[in-house]
Amino acid sequence: MRRRGVRVAKVVVVDDEPNIVLVLEMALRRAGLDVVPFTDPDAAMAWLDGDASQDVGVVLLDLFMPRAGGRRLALALAGDPRHEGVAVVLMTGAIRKEFDMLPAACYQALFAKPFDLREVVPAVKAFAQAWDARAAVAAT
Repeated sequence: MRRRGVRVAKVVVVDDEPNIVLVLEMALRRAGLDVVPFTDPDAAMAWLDGDASQDVGVVLLDLFMPRAGGRRLALALAGDPRHEGVAVVLMTGAIRKEFDMLPAACYQALFAKPFDLREVVPAVKAFAQAWDARAAVAAT
């Protein structure tokens, strides 16, 4: 998405619970963000590997989804130079064991479920705005 010729960050929301995706999508759009929603981590990864993902600034994702999707997706993003600068924001209902948690370098924020939209939305917006500012500088 572009506003007045400037690239604007897309926010990718990934959670296997459709209601959570819908609520986050509506709240983030209301905050003026461009949202790309997914309920399937494999579909999100395939999309992120494609050309359409070039303006992704934030990935908001559930850590625990089927097939280790959230964990695998966060690790893949952290290890892919094409996604350097993308903020990964995790959501989780519980950390079951210490090894369930990702290395701190793989994510920028963590929200426990149930989360408060009054905390999540401003945090995601701040990460998106930081990406926007870096993109504007890079364009000059």
